[in-house]
Parts: sequence; structure tokens; C-alpha cells
Amino acid sequence: MNSRRLFLKQTKKQENLFGKTSGRICGKMSEIEESVRRIELSMQCLVQYPESYFEGEERDGFYIEPMMKKAWAAQIEVLLEVQKVCEKNGIQYFAEYGTMLGAVRHKGFIPWDDDLDICMRREDYMKFISVVERDLPKDFVVLNIHTEPTFTDLLTRVVNGKSIQLDEKHLEKYHGCPYVVGIDVFPVDYLPRNTEEADAQLKLLGIVLHTAQLYGLEDAELTELGEMTNQIAQLCGVKWKDKKPMQYQLYCLAERLCAMYGKDDADNMGMPVKILCGKKYIYSKQAYDSAVMMPFETIQIPVPVGYDEILKAKYGEYMIPYIRKKGHAYPFYKEQREILRQYLKANGMSGEGFYITEEERTEEC
Repeated sequence: MNSRRLFLKQTKKQENLFGKTSGRICGKMSEIEESVRRIELSMQCLVQYPESYFEGEERDGFYIEPMMKKAWAAQIEVLLEVQKVCEKNGIQYFAEYGTMLGAVRHKGFIPWDDDLDICMRREDYMKFISVVERDLPKDFVVLNIHTEPTFTDLLTRVVNGKSIQLDEKHLEKYHGCPYVVGIDVFPVDYLPRNTEEADAQLKLLGIVLHTAQLYGLEDAELTELGEMTNQIAQLCGVKWKDKKPMQYQLYCLAERLCAMYGKDDADNMGMPVKILCGKKYIYSKQAYDSAVMMPFETIQIPVPVGYDEILKAKYGEYMIPYIRKKGHAYPFYKEQREILRQYLKANGMSGEGFYITEEERTEEC
């Protein structure tokens, strides 16, 4: 009897020891996996470019100048900082618009594209904007309706500074690009399956955004706008706050209207603001269930698993390349280049490293 008790006691001790050891091993494995993930991320963030990458070249019949190559690389550096924030906070992002198309069709930037766009499901986007300022490098700037009074787009822009930088450390990190560069982050929302609700959502969103835009006009008729905002408050069941700018409150309301439906209420996803503008960018919610990694220049970028459905909705036969007009002047740094030229001239500095010739640098405005 005593020997049986001793055996059971020893067995229990071994079980306890095994349990503790197993727990430590599992814990160590988790730590190792997390360390490997961080190392992989760090290696991606330290991506090296061969010097030949920054030479001008022709792709699909379009010439890409050397500074655009540097701007591309600089934008990728901004993306990798955003990726760190997403990794840290369990946020999934996806390539969006031309960036998604570029990954699928060109394995990088579309040759005539000059910006970088990503998107997030609404729940991830709201988490992102709540942590991004805290977790990004201190010199970065986050622009959205909550951080910048003059910002009027329902998206977030992340940029690597406030002005052109010529210091050596900055130029080294951003591959010789002195200009302010960044990326746009778009929320993708769940769309109500009930068509009447969908129509009502878009109509109300249109009224709210139109009223917000009127508040931005210098000659706005405040009495008339006051009546409009009172009607909006009644329709939406909201109360305006006296101490906050009305335009800001209207944009916040517009954001809430976009986000008012959840996954269980929807079969499809899209961007209500774009749909309101006539873009039929509506996709099955399964298109954003997960991501597939695709090459993008020198890194890998996550693309929605339903990229084929999304790209067909946006671009039709998307694998046939043709040059599309941008919604802004190309290149995006055109105005910054002129500011830099004038600065170099005023300070007697060479523009050689920035592809500004001596003739350009010294010319009169």
C-alpha cells in the first residue's frame, strides 16, 4: 500500500513537472515564433536596393525618372512603418487601388503611378486610427478629420514629415528622396443587404457631406446652414456640441454613417463615399476574408484574397495595361520640387543630387 502511494506521489510529481516543463516549452516556442516574425519584419524594413534600381528606366512604354524611383522607395519605407503598427496591434491591411493592381499585374508600382494606397476593414481601420499616432516614429504626421481641422476626406494619410528634408540621416533612410511622401489608408465598410436601407444610408450620407462642405465656404449662409444641421440632428438622433466646430462634427457623423453596419448585416463590402460618387465599387465580403502575399518591387505586400473580383469591379479587364489619368498632377512632388529649386538657389547649393540641373536651379521664377 505504501509503495502504491509512493508510486502515485512520484507519478503526480512527474506529471506536474511535465506540465510545467511543457508550459515553459510552449511559452518558449511562442517567444521564438514571435522573435522570428520580428526578425523577418526587421529584415524587410532594412530592405536594400541595388544602385541600378534608382536609374531611370522604361516600363511598358512609360519612362520612370530616377527621382520617381527614389520616391517609390521612400513610400515603401513609410508603408513598412505602418506595417509595424499593424503587426503590433493585430491589424490586417491590404493593398488598394493602383497598388493592388500594380502588385497583381506588375509585381510593383504601375509605371505611371506615383502613390501608394492601402485599405482596412472598418473594424481594423478604427483600431488603426486609435493607435497610429502613438506607435509611429515621432517625426511622422497622421492626417485625418480627427487630427487636422482642414482635412475633409474620410480616410487617413500617413506622411514622413511636414516639410522637405535635406539632412543626411533623412536622405539615407528615404533613399535620397527629400520630399514629403506618404500613403493613403482607406476604410472598407460593410454594406446593408436591405436595398431600402442602403439607399437611405447613401442619401443621408450625401446630405451630411454636402452640408459639411458648405461649412468650409467663406460665403456660407450660417442661418440656412443652421436649419440644415437641425434637420440632420433630428434625422440622425444626434446632439451637436457647442464647443466643437460644426464642420468637424458633420464629418464625424458621416464617418459613423459609413460604419453603421457590421459583418452580420452585410453580404457585400465597399466604400459608401465612392458609391455615392457613382463608383460601383461593391464586392462580396468574402473578398476581404484574408490576404495573399504578392511581390511588390523589393518587398511582399498583402492583397485581398478576392483581388480578382475587386479589380474587375474597378478596372474591368485589368490585366491589359494602359495609361490612366491621375486625380492629381504627376509627379506628386512637382510643387515640392519647385520649392526645393528656389531654396537651393537662395542658398547657393547644388541641385545635382536631386536631379535639378544648374540651369534649372539658377533660372528666374
